[in-house]
Parts: sequence; structure tokens; C-alpha cells
Amino acid sequence: MSKLLWGAIACVIGIVAVIVIVAVTADNPRVSPSPAVPDTTQQTTQESTNNADDSANTESNSEDTDTTSTEPDMILVNCWNGDGIKTTEPFTINEQPWFVNWTSNPQIIDGQSMGLLQIMVYETDQPTIPITLAANTQEQGTDTSYIYQTGTFFLTMNAANTEWQVCVFKPA
Repeated sequence: MSKLLWGAIACVIGIVAVIVIVAVTADNPRVSPSPAVPDTTQQTTQESTNNADDSANTESNSEDTDTTSTEPDMILVNCWNGDGIKTTEPFTINEQPWFVNWTSNPQIIDGQSMGLLQIMVYETDQPTIPITLAANTQEQGTDTSYIYQTGTFFLTMNAANTEWQVCVFKPA
């Protein structure tokens, strides 16, 4: 199939996923909007060890990634990067807010993005319903999504024609 057709398919999947998530979480008080990213920076330390990747196109690491928090007093939980679909291992957050920092680098053809990145956050005790959509973009860039909930979570990255990096930080 052509890259343009794959890009269109990824777009349709993304739109359907957003509609489903919005419909499921419309009256859910657990979902909070993401405030602007603070200007301060601080080097953080890694809490968890690297885990084996569960896909040929993804890996869990922080050695060759920027692990600088955009918020003071935050600790790096883990970073993952890849160019496909990835479900992370579970991680526990005991204080709020915590955040997901992501970078997306989609394939560009004739000035048009052919990529898609979606990051869904799930609680391990409700693994079929995301608590929030941390990212849904076709654009190149970096952003942060804050989560105002504690518990044990995992992320699912859904990507097409996009290289991505996702890092989770929690309060120190």
C-alpha cells in the first residue's frame, strides 16, 4: 500500500479512537486538563531499570534520551522510544500530579505530515478503558500532559509513520 493510504488509515483510526475516548470519559471526573508546562528545568534521576522491549521497533531506556524534567522536584520513572505500537510495563505513582512528557517526529512528505501519535494512559485494574489521552497528534513537537490520580498505570503508544519518545515523571 502507498504511504499516503497508510497515513489516511492512521488518521481514521486516530479520529475514531478520540471519539471513543471522549464518549467514554465525557462525564468522568478523573480526567483533568493539561496545564501549561512550567519554564523551570532540573536534572532528574532514573527510578526504574530498563526493561526488554516488547516490539522490534520500540525500546525502554533513558541512556540516550533527554531525561530533564520540565518541573522541579520530579523523578524520572522511565522513558520509552520507538516508531510503532508499544504497551509499557506497569508503574506505580503514589503522589500527584505526575506527567507524561512526549516528543513526536512524524514522516513529512511534500510538506504534509504522514504520521500519527496517540498516547493512552490506563489503570492496571481497568485495563480496557483509558483514564486519559495524553497525546493525539500528527504534528512534530514536544508537549506534557499532567495526570491528577494515583495508582498503578501503564501507557499504550499508537503510532504510524512517526518516531516518538515518551517519558513519565512523578513527584520526588
